[in-house]
Amino acid sequence: LQKLTKPAFDLDSIASSAEELKYVGALKRAVGDEFKEPSDEFVKLLASHVYEGAFYASVMEKFRPLVAKALKQYLSDQVNDRLKTALGADDIKIDTIEPDANEETNDEDESGGNDDDGIVTTEEEIAGYRIIKAIACSDVDPERVTMRDAKGYCAIFLDDNNRKPIVRLYFNTKQKYLGVFDENKNCERMPIDTLNGIYAYSEQIREEVRRLL
Repeated sequence: LQKLTKPAFDLDSIASSAEELKYVGALKRAVGDEFKEPSDEFVKLLASHVYEGAFYASVMEKFRPLVAKALKQYLSDQVNDRLKTALGADDIKIDTIEPDANEETNDEDESGGNDDDGIVTTEEEIAGYRIIKAIACSDVDPERVTMRDAKGYCAIFLDDNNRKPIVRLYFNTKQKYLGVFDENKNCERMPIDTLNGIYAYSEQIREEVRRLL
């Protein structure tokens, strides 16, 4: 859009960008067609990396389903790797935060009135954190989404920065709440019955992430 504004208007640049979009779109369609039904040329191209003999018809028919299977497995592996990164299943780092003097004073009451000052991160809180990472990964590298636990809630931050809260998880009572922020940093507690209830606020979560970038 910047290229289309009057001060930056450049006909050659616009034409070049349009041509690039045209070719990229065509190439994407061609790649999609090859993934759906590999052509003889594509089968031969890939098979030539692992087979040195002549490509007779019988050889082509042998490699065609193998190429199709390899392509599908490659896509599946890429998707799984992305999900593993987003969910952070193998690397959960949890810090603790000191209670904010400006926080509502009923946070401790909500935790059940327990006199024990110990902070225990539950499996549900970790699972909620992973859901938040999976939602936020459409707008930010999931590694930038971090978690810090407190007695009354778990805070999910961007870049481990307490000035960049994404959401809060209030899971220490029978009724669970998801704390979502507005543009003025006001946190509103939304009741959820199960962890899946977090997904109902996916757009609010993404909006907050975009505000923090």
